Amino acid sequence: VSPASLVVPLVSAGKLRALANASDRRSQQLPDVPTVAEAGHPDATVVSWFGFHVPVATPQAVINRIAASTRTAAAAPEVQSRVTAAGGEIFFQGEGEFEAFLRAEAGRWERAARMIRR
Repeated sequence: VSPASLVVPLVSAGKLRALANASDRRSQQLPDVPTVAEAGHPDATVVSWFGFHVPVATPQAVINRIAASTRTAAAAPEVQSRVTAAGGEIFFQGEGEFEAFLRAEAGRWERAARMIRR
């Protein structure tokens, strides 16, 4: 298990064979590599992500401005190419989508922690 930034160049050069992608979706760089869920392990999905968080009292207008700027930057070809070159992919989520994602992630990792404690 290694980050895409290390694996993608090696797989592309034929120096390493990828068995599965730990993400919840197939990689744009390695579309023929199945996800771990497709390989029969749906609970083994792990993704690295980055997001912006603000204090609860932040005005909605400020949140909207941050979201718009982030969406614009994420869509810029220069940013897309740099992220892709590093083995990553950008999946921009708006405020509601990101909140739902965070709740799902927290629940998933809470269940994982309970399993480890057994």
